[in-house]
Amino acid sequence: MNIEERVQAMNDLPKYIRKSVVITYINQMNKKDIIIGELRGVNPYNSIEVTHLKEIPKEIQHWDIFKGETVLEAHTGIPFLGTPDAIMSIFTLEGLVLYQNEHVYPFYNPFFFPNKDENGILRTGINYEAGVEYTEKIRELSFGRNH
Repeated sequence: MNIEERVQAMNDLPKYIRKSVVITYINQMNKKDIIIGELRGVNPYNSIEVTHLKEIPKEIQHWDIFKGETVLEAHTGIPFLGTPDAIMSIFTLEGLVLYQNEHVYPFYNPFFFPNKDENGILRTGINYEAGVEYTEKIRELSFGRNH
């Protein structure tokens, strides 16, 4: 998709609310991930919300709050361009492209990456300010100066 098509996608995506979609995105660990679920909300140029089924880890399935369930309904918000999480593409189950951004790929923001410090505590980047600035440059490449 080019800039004009991505801008048009921001206007068109709300038409697909309550429809099933496939979302490919970069998660907080800078890895490609996929969610198949129902589009619940669109905040143009900012984020989407999707409802999907999520597997409960086996180690905690026995907890009373899960009542023996192995899968639960989850609601996930994903930014179009976050630091580092961001949406790569949104498709219908029939394969219609609703949104695609070639500027987003694993480790698209070189200033944000998951690593652990000397104490084993997870860090998400090497330079927060530079990461935010880089994300803004990608936003301009993706949507133009006015968005």
